[in-house]
Amino acid sequence: SLLYSALHTEWGLSKIEEGLLAGFIFIGFLVGNIVGGYLGDRWGRRKTLLLSGTVFVTAAAASAFSPDLITLCLLRMIV
Repeated sequence: SLLYSALHTEWGLSKIEEGLLAGFIFIGFLVGNIVGGYLGDRWGRRKTLLLSGTVFVTAAAASAFSPDLITLCLLRMIV
């Protein structure tokens, strides 16, 4: 993807580090679906969607300013 090629050029990431980033994204999918399902049952869909939208926008904006790979991985997991 465009993100990986840009990070490879800008930060000099290896293929293993690119794979680590992709892995964190899929872990975020798993955790987000489990937590979102629970919160949707508990609070209702509207509040859950508003919360998830707010968290998404905040984490996406913060990931644009990530200083290192670990921070980027954690923020991309939230996104």
